[in-house]
Amino acid sequence: MSAARAFDTYDLPDFVVGNTWAGIPLYTVRPAPSGVLTEVEIEFRTGSVANPAYVAKISASAGDITIVPSQWSFIVPQQVLPLPAGTFYQSIKLYDNSTPPKPYTYTVGTITGTLPSTR
Repeated sequence: MSAARAFDTYDLPDFVVGNTWAGIPLYTVRPAPSGVLTEVEIEFRTGSVANPAYVAKISASAGDITIVPSQWSFIVPQQVLPLPAGTFYQSIKLYDNSTPPKPYTYTVGTITGTLPSTR
């Protein structure tokens, strides 16, 4: 991947605020960049990519995402997301083992959270 590469669009599954979100069972990057995948972050924001207002982030280093060793693959297990209701822009960023680590923004898209229904 190069910096000039257009980002793939990957809209994450919707969630209900406070409930367990389905996560991402397995995501594999193809073709895999050289190096070793060392970090995965998913940033959630309002606003545009050029003028972001960050709301939250989940990452492998925080234990929210599992990197599959020896592959450019990761799993986002089921979890309660740290987000309020609304639609957010999200980007999945991957980091390799170079010094300093080289970030790749792999996908961009949206995710929408709704309030739980009341009965």
